[in-house]
Amino acid sequence: MPSPRLILLLIAALLPFLPAAGLADVIPGSDPLEITAAADLREALADIDAPDIHVGTPATHDAIATQQKAQPFTLTDNPESHHIAFRDGAVYIVGASPKGAMN
Repeated sequence: MPSPRLILLLIAALLPFLPAAGLADVIPGSDPLEITAAADLREALADIDAPDIHVGTPATHDAIATQQKAQPFTLTDNPESHHIAFRDGAVYIVGASPKGAMN
């Protein structure tokens, strides 16, 4: 399971290939774990020029649910499963459960 540090490194590696989008807006789903994870990520990215980042599950986040319908994320039945994808100018950190999104 990737640590938050590894996720930040992955996002940093993607940044040179992404269009400039201003400061990142980290958009959480409605679950408290997702909100906490998004706040931590927002703080870590405060000075980085990055795309919007959506953190949550298809059940708790409307934008993730829309993306899931268009092109399903790869998630397992394990509640800690997660998937990271770059689509339509945004990064999606999607969990099979809120704990998966937080991971």
